Amino acid sequence: MEKMVKVHVLNNDATIEVPIGSNLEEVYEKSGFKMEYGPFSAHVNNKVEGMHYRLYKQKQVEFLDVTSASGSRAYTRSLFFILCKAVHDLFERCKVSIDIPVSNGYYVNLNIGRPVTLDDAGAIRRRMQEIIDAAYPIHRHETTTQEAIEMFDSLHNRSKVKLLKSTGRLFTTYYDIDGYVDYYYGSLLTNTSQIYLFGVEKYFDGLLLRIPSREHPSELGEI
Repeated sequence: MEKMVKVHVLNNDATIEVPIGSNLEEVYEKSGFKMEYGPFSAHVNNKVEGMHYRLYKQKQVEFLDVTSASGSRAYTRSLFFILCKAVHDLFERCKVSIDIPVSNGYYVNLNIGRPVTLDDAGAIRRRMQEIIDAAYPIHRHETTTQEAIEMFDSLHNRSKVKLLKSTGRLFTTYYDIDGYVDYYYGSLLTNTSQIYLFGVEKYFDGLLLRIPSREHPSELGEI
């Protein structure tokens, strides 16, 4: 007989049972509670966790949507990941640097060996939407930091190698979308299809990646 664990969902004040080892996405699906813009993270016994988090003991869960700080950050990180994969798919050995928040979005510096054009921005936007429409799972992997360093070194990703060497951690978590791997400090969504709104515009010498407004989640933040 399959072992079960009890979960009390604060959003609808309901206690449910799920198979032990279920992740938060599976708990949400069974809870019967519906969010229009999420969930993208959760409070588990008052500690913020990503939707990949698995439950092995009885817990109290409150799901968080894009209007919360942690939910918005998980959404934005996942959008970063999809952008990086889209650029990787379109441009050989392009370096992507997502810099400071600006104009209710994020400035993206692209090194593609020539100036970024309006057509480049359009192609990246379309490729991102294709990745979202394909509903790729966003897989979470946990390995030793040394193994992660060796993997990123084999991919010639020197910046990630340098970053991982500086963490001082024995274990590292990384993610993949359809075989494209990257490292993020913080949780991501579980599927690309959960990205419901974004914008990509040519902006000075790079791009502006636009994200939903926390106050008005059906709209992009104003430029």
